[in-house]
Amino acid sequence: MADLRTTNVPTPTDYLRGVGDSLLGLPQNILFFRRTSKQVLQQESIKNRSHHRIVAVFNLETAAYIHLDHLEVELRPRQALVIPPHQFHHFSNLESPKLNWLFCTFELERPSYIEPLRNKVIPVNEAALESLSQALAAFLNEDGKPHATDELQALVLTTLVRLKQAAIDHSAPYNIITDDIVSKVNRVLIETPNTELTISTIADNFKLSESRMRAVFRDSAGVSLGKYILNYKIHTALSLLANTKLAVSEIADQAGFTSLQAFSRTFKEKTGVPPSHFRKKQ
Repeated sequence: MADLRTTNVPTPTDYLRGVGDSLLGLPQNILFFRRTSKQVLQQESIKNRSHHRIVAVFNLETAAYIHLDHLEVELRPRQALVIPPHQFHHFSNLESPKLNWLFCTFELERPSYIEPLRNKVIPVNEAALESLSQALAAFLNEDGKPHATDELQALVLTTLVRLKQAAIDHSAPYNIITDDIVSKVNRVLIETPNTELTISTIADNFKLSESRMRAVFRDSAGVSLGKYILNYKIHTALSLLANTKLAVSEIADQAGFTSLQAFSRTFKEKTGVPPSHFRKKQ
């Protein structure tokens, strides 16, 4: 840290040109919450599928796998992961039913700012921990400080900046996890798009009975295989609606629905709005 009293500060050659032309945009609508049990972590992952928010996960205790679209990564204590809006994600194979994960979710005017963090397991250094701790204190604002919200937004942005630097310097490469049943099911989902997959066809793929397939999957994923498949399909549709100009009928097909009518009905039931309305909001 520079010594304010003694560090040499050169005289500017141009008093109208300084440092910093990046349009960062402050995080908005910030929420902090903690997950301390495997059951709540996995069940809530299924429920909260249709928001437009960025999710920053800070693992303080208990390693687990996180499934991200076509990848599977291991998140260990003192590591973080930043998940962009609409990215499919689920948690499995927790080392213990008890955990201590801190979540910070927010909206960002320029979501592209966090794109370099996509699919990266990031070590949380002391600097990031410090700004994260200060951000949490500002969020809770137990002392009733009048400018706590301004401080909160600045501190969450500071934490993101520090995570980006850590990702450049020390981000951990992800490993493809092939021996986990959730990973194997993901492979089937990814490799057979435009297909109405049933639990029976997936069980046949693994040479298991339907009942055994359901039991093995629930034990690892913490949710039923049927709910997981539907969650995957809805996330696929959300991403395509938000990021492509494909016709809704094409998206229904790519997400694995039998018809446009079935897709529209299910999408509205699970997200609260029809596909066309969701796209307009984007």
